[in-house]
Amino acid sequence: MSTAGKYLSLFFTNMRLNIASAMEYRFSFWSQVLFMILNDALLLFFWWVFFANFHAVRGWEFSHILLLYALSCGSYGLACTFAGNSLRLGEIIAKGELDFYLLLPVDPLFNLLTARMEVHALGDLVFALILAPLTLGWNPPGLAMFLVMLICGGLVLTGFWTMVGCLSFFWGHNQGFASVVQEAVVMFAMYPDHIFTGIVRSLLFTIIPAGFVTYLPVSLLRDFSWLKLAVLLAVALGFTLAARGLFALGARKYESGNLMVTRL
Repeated sequence: MSTAGKYLSLFFTNMRLNIASAMEYRFSFWSQVLFMILNDALLLFFWWVFFANFHAVRGWEFSHILLLYALSCGSYGLACTFAGNSLRLGEIIAKGELDFYLLLPVDPLFNLLTARMEVHALGDLVFALILAPLTLGWNPPGLAMFLVMLICGGLVLTGFWTMVGCLSFFWGHNQGFASVVQEAVVMFAMYPDHIFTGIVRSLLFTIIPAGFVTYLPVSLLRDFSWLKLAVLLAVALGFTLAARGLFALGARKYESGNLMVTRL
């Protein structure tokens, strides 16, 4: 089997285990998914009320907010569904639970990130996939571009969360800080970019990359540009490579937790 085939098989195996584990409690599984969809819809309801009184704000209309939410919810759902451990990487490192993944004959970071699925994130992903055609219409090229934007946004979030988690290699337990930063990028990504100016706006395209999760993709879907697309693809690749590099650097400093860890 080729290397790509081996990792694809590992990915689907992890997904199968995650789904099988989640479906042991079917009511809990479906209720988490449903309530997350309802939560996202409720947040949009408040924007609908707002734009019912104000037709547009700095060029943003309700249709643009729908697109913003589809991208933010979809990117979050994609990252948490297929790389759920990116949110708790710092805790895994600090508790010495990384040993299990380092001992297996596969890439430890890939295996670790895909070994867990956040069930509620499926609701976000489903919500985004329902919202996209309602916003863009049944436009195959537009929907295909939307999926590309989702993948890029998911990679940016996964890479960013992974790098934040990797700080535990150097700082020790930093889950509190990691949680704040991880939530911040999602929170900023759910608001129109024009409300942020100056230093804050600069931070959203650097230290807190919310701009690459929603603002740039929204701009691309509203007014396509090959240059913007190239920038977004480069950023997604850059975050992925940076996360892998920081993990490899931190793993050299990692001290075993001396734990016997297994995964059923």
